[in-house]
Amino acid sequence: MQKKTETHLKNILKVLAEAKTAGEGFLWIRELSRRTKLNPATVTWCIHRYLWDKIEFQDVDALLAKGLKIQPITIKEEVYQDILKRQNTK
Repeated sequence: MQKKTETHLKNILKVLAEAKTAGEGFLWIRELSRRTKLNPATVTWCIHRYLWDKIEFQDVDALLAKGLKIQPITIKEEVYQDILKRQNTK
């Protein structure tokens, strides 16, 4: 994996973990993009390529989902706990 992609993934996981700490629950891909200052396509690609098993997709209303190209996501609890452990050891 390229160093640039690793940095993107770290940014995305960091923002998701911070959102969970703040009680936000989930974030839209567009919001992840804004907070990480990455292109939404880059965020989507990273999630689908590397983080698929580390995130949970939230249910949205069927009518709303039809009009959306992105879904709200949240980090899985075990991954969140792992991130917290790593941050505490630094």
